Amino acid sequence: PVQRFVEVIRTDLTSDATVDFVTSLAASLGKHAAVIGDDPGFIVNRLLLVYINHALWLLDLGHATAEQLDVAMREHAGYPMGPVELADLIGLDTCLEVIRTIHAATGREVDRPAASLVDHVAYGRLGRKSGMGYYDHSAGPLTLVSTDAARETQLCEDLLVAYLGDAIDMNHSGYASREDIDA
Repeated sequence: PVQRFVEVIRTDLTSDATVDFVTSLAASLGKHAAVIGDDPGFIVNRLLLVYINHALWLLDLGHATAEQLDVAMREHAGYPMGPVELADLIGLDTCLEVIRTIHAATGREVDRPAASLVDHVAYGRLGRKSGMGYYDHSAGPLTLVSTDAARETQLCEDLLVAYLGDAIDMNHSGYASREDIDA
């Protein structure tokens, strides 16, 4: 009920009548219906999980801490959550499964799951659902504090450029329209 966006997945077996019915239903509910193909992650999860994985790569490479990445996107991009805390909320096992699926489909090195994500899942640190992920959730809500505004601005720009590049690739491949990606 909260999300205004609906992805309608068309396969070789999906009739035009079915697509028309679902898109009409979505419109009657005040939703934007994006009709797309059956590719791993679709639009939302493809963009979201590649963005999260990119942030985790920056973490793994020592370019930033989890807190810096999360503060960067909260404070400088206006996101309600940063990528690392969002991964913990979604569940690291779920993130890993989607990222592995995307990587298997693309074969791109940049889509390979971040090593820390693989390790966290292997050790049962699944995020909020297990109480421990990149953050310790046993102590209650996270308190994230800005420590280096210039560094956080740069991290925000790095993450947004990568995210935008993925959106442009998705559009140029013909998979999704700019309107659907923006929605």
